[in-house]
Amino acid sequence: MKKGTALTLLICLCALLGCFANPEKLSQLESLPANSNGVIQLNGASFELLTSAPRDYAAVVVLTALGPEFGCAACGHFDPNYQLLSKGWLSTKNPEQLYFGQLDVALGREVFLKLGINSAPYILYYPPTDGPHAKGDQGPIVYSFRSFQAEPLADFLSQQLGIEVPIYRPVDWYGHGLKLLATVAVILFAYFVITRFRLILASNGIWASISLVIILMMTSGHMWNQIRGPPYVVQGPKGETQYVVPGQMQQIGIESQIITVLYAVCTVSILLLTLHIPKMSELKQRLSVIFFIALLLLSFSAVIYMFRIKSGGYPFRLIF
Repeated sequence: MKKGTALTLLICLCALLGCFANPEKLSQLESLPANSNGVIQLNGASFELLTSAPRDYAAVVVLTALGPEFGCAACGHFDPNYQLLSKGWLSTKNPEQLYFGQLDVALGREVFLKLGINSAPYILYYPPTDGPHAKGDQGPIVYSFRSFQAEPLADFLSQQLGIEVPIYRPVDWYGHGLKLLATVAVILFAYFVITRFRLILASNGIWASISLVIILMMTSGHMWNQIRGPPYVVQGPKGETQYVVPGQMQQIGIESQIITVLYAVCTVSILLLTLHIPKMSELKQRLSVIFFIALLLLSFSAVIYMFRIKSGGYPFRLIF
């Protein structure tokens, strides 16, 4: 009976000492150097103090290498987001529930060696081992980077803590100012163009020419070439240069250029025959009609000839 009473008293005494130990550890943590964003600047000894059990708080530590001698660009990209996340956490009701720490390799190389870490940034999350939010002494959780932005880490910490970890990004006045200036510049430029060149912009001939160029490019396979990236020319079975390859599912660069020229000749011939030549004198009109009809016939015959090469079973032809 006496042994049971003594054991009970011993357990109570240990629990009482544990209660006094936590405030002492917290006071030591509060005395650690931290920047204005609440990030504790750690070294090897303070890292052990922050992460050692028992903990009635959670801790997240980024192991980084910010010195220029290390050349860690990712560390530099991530650091402002980590600072922003810690600053947002300071505005919550219970900032002592989670501590943000930062250990640079220059101040804690022995920790990197002990943990076997050879890359940075590297984040470890230490859940509480004591208190109402305790999850047992399960060791640190390694955070897997999805990006160097603050939002994914905030989501991870919110899941672990069960409460939202806020992010308060400052207003980017410089970026908004640039967008405003760019918008004003575009509006002024558009106004200048419309007022000065409205006759040109309203010209049917200019828009018709632009439309014809786009139509000729697209109907000759330009978009197919941009997507597939075919060779400009290929060699045939006997080593000769091929300018047109058989088959509807393949095409080369020079082939689309040839068909573009042929389509353009046909188009220009028809436009001149219908719009310009009827306004000529009788003799010039006759000669022009004969020339451009012959040119149209030859160019369209070449188009059909190329189509026969692409489709071997096509039975029709004009001249070729």
